[in-house]
Amino acid sequence: RIFLEKRLNSLQELIEEQTLFTNKLDLISTIQQEAKDLKETDLGILLPTAVKDCASALEKKYGKRKFTIKVHPVPSQARIFATKNGLSEILLQLWDNSIKFGAENVCPEIQVFVDEKVTIFFEDHTIPMNAEDLKRIFEPFYQADIQTEGLGFGMTMVYSNIRKMGGSITVDTDPKHGNIFKISFPTAESRQSLQSDLAPTKKK
Repeated sequence: RIFLEKRLNSLQELIEEQTLFTNKLDLISTIQQEAKDLKETDLGILLPTAVKDCASALEKKYGKRKFTIKVHPVPSQARIFATKNGLSEILLQLWDNSIKFGAENVCPEIQVFVDEKVTIFFEDHTIPMNAEDLKRIFEPFYQADIQTEGLGFGMTMVYSNIRKMGGSITVDTDPKHGNIFKISFPTAESRQSLQSDLAPTKKK
């Protein structure tokens, strides 16, 4: 019996080691695939361009209406890996939602901070979402207000685009600032370090 238990334990350890190895290979594959579409970018350059693109798209959608957004200065070390149009698509959906659910003169606000990650805070300055909406906002086809146009897929695409760039998103509410979207990305330096660590070593 003792011998059998030892054999089972050894087999379990072998399975766990194999699982860890397989997970590492999957992670390497994922990062390599994403790297084909990602490019190191200075957020101080990318963000103003994305905002300009979004304003142009919103003018086409809503007509010659004035759209305003407050963008705080971006730290010089804010560098991330991003897809060509990823940030524009993310900001467009968030900004468009603020127009749908906010006052006529709504003015969203964007701030960027850099520490261990590059974090973008998007404050929509609309009515804060309730607990149910916060819980389900990224679900496909979920609509906080069924009377508004759309299919309820916009925030799912936001989530997907952020994940493609190796980032994450959370939402909180504040009576003064409305809904605050916290979007975090690995710094370009940390992502390069991760790719280097996971790269297979060449046998001599």
